[in-house]
Formats: sequence, structure tokens, C-alpha cells
Amino acid sequence: MSAICDQQQMYIILKQKKAKTMKMKNLSIGTQLKIGFTTMLFFVVVLGAISYQQSDKIHQQTETMYHHPLLVRRAIGLMNSDLLGIRLNMKDLFLDSDQKDIAQILNQIDTQKANAFEQIDQMYMSYLGPRTDVDSLKQAFIIYNSVREESIRLLRVGKIQEAASRTKNNGIAGKQAEKVLAALQKIDDFARLKGDTLYANSIKLNNTLHFQLILIIAVILILSFVINFLLLRSIRKPLTDSPKLLNIFTAAIWMPAVPMNHKMKSANYLLPSIHWPKAFRPP
Repeated sequence: MSAICDQQQMYIILKQKKAKTMKMKNLSIGTQLKIGFTTMLFFVVVLGAISYQQSDKIHQQTETMYHHPLLVRRAIGLMNSDLLGIRLNMKDLFLDSDQKDIAQILNQIDTQKANAFEQIDQMYMSYLGPRTDVDSLKQAFIIYNSVREESIRLLRVGKIQEAASRTKNNGIAGKQAEKVLAALQKIDDFARLKGDTLYANSIKLNNTLHFQLILIIAVILILSFVINFLLLRSIRKPLTDSPKLLNIFTAAIWMPAVPMNHKMKSANYLLPSIHWPKAFRPP
């Protein structure tokens, strides 16, 4: 009878130890799960932030390429077209004697002149080179318009031959037009070089961002595998110990009673035959 009481008391003690240990294990696993999920969420946020930063850098590079080389070279092309149109219309003035046609040609020249000044304003806003380049272009174009208007004045007073000679390539107006074209070419060369530089930088930036993104993803994957491994190990350990504890409790419950007049006078001789976990070994 005493042996049975001892067995029941031992079972109660083991059950209490198991409940206390499992409670601590459960708390530890829950905390580890929270830490693991929080860490994974942090990695996702970091990856999103880095992707946003990389997209912003690419956008800035694209915006720079648009506002400088593209807009500047577009303005150069339009101004070249306006200047060519003005020169052709100036030659047409000497081929047409109809006052109505002359007035129409002069209106076209004024429109082209206004468009050319708009392109110069666009260069002031978009050109990344020295501002003096645009200043030189504007000054050369203003002088060209003064020379051109003087040629028109001579034409109106009947000095057709003198006015026509001014508009030739080797005339004063022709030479000034070449100065305007030279100033445009200088701006165009800088814009082309700047575009090539921006393109080369965009390739380097793209390669750098790809490398950073791949590296960060690799680090996140490695850390994720490590966290998952640690979590699974901490979860599997109490699960693998559960059958052992169940066998111990079952053996303790069904341990046969030994008569008191037995030569060992106790049932404790059966306890060492059970493979107790270290935490539950009896004294």
C-alpha cells in the first residue's frame, strides 16, 4: 500500500514538473515565433524601401536625361529649322515683287524669329553647360536679326543689289548666320557628350542596383532559412520528448505493487530500470 502511494505521489510530481516545463517551452516557442515573424516582416519592409530608393534613382536619372540632352537637342533642331526658314524666306524676298506675297513672307519670318527665341529660352531652362554658351547664341542671333532687318530696309528703298549681296553666304548676313550655327553646334556638342555620359552612368547605376538587390535578397533568404531552422528545432524538441514522457507516466501508473515482506521491501528497485530524462530522474 505504501508503494502504491509512493508511485502516485511520484506521478503527481512528474506531472507538475511536466506542466511547468511545457509551459516554459510553450512560452519560449511563442516568443520565438513572434520574433521570427517580426524579423521576416522587417526584411520585407527593408526590401520594399530599397526597391523604392532604387526606382527613385532610376527616375532621377531618366528625368535628367529628358530635361537636358533630349529637350536641349530638340530645341537646337527646331532653332536650326527656324534659322534655315528665315534664310530661305530672305532669298524669296528678292524673287517676288508682289507686295502681298512680300508681306506674307515677312510674317513668316517674324513667326520663325519668335519661335527661335522660344527655343533659346528653353535652352536657358534645360542646358546644363555654361550659361555663357546660350548667351553667345542669343547675342549672335540678335545681331543676325539686326543685319537681316537692315537688308530688308535696303530692299524697300530700292537697293536690291546691295541687299541681295548681304544675304549671300559670303555676305554680312550669311557670315552672321554661320556664327549663329557655330554657337548652336557648340551647345549641341555639349548636349551630345552629356547624353553619352548620362547613358554610361545609367548603365553603371543599373548594374550597381541589380547587384545590391541580389545581395540583399540573398542575405534575406539566408537569414530566413536560419530563422526557420531554429524555430523548427525548438518546436520539434518537445515533440520528440513527449513519447518518452508518456512512457514514463504510463510505467509509473501501472507499476505493480510489491508486498512489504519482499526481500527488497520496496518497489523502488524498479525505478532505475526506467530511462528517465535528466530533468525527471528520481533521487
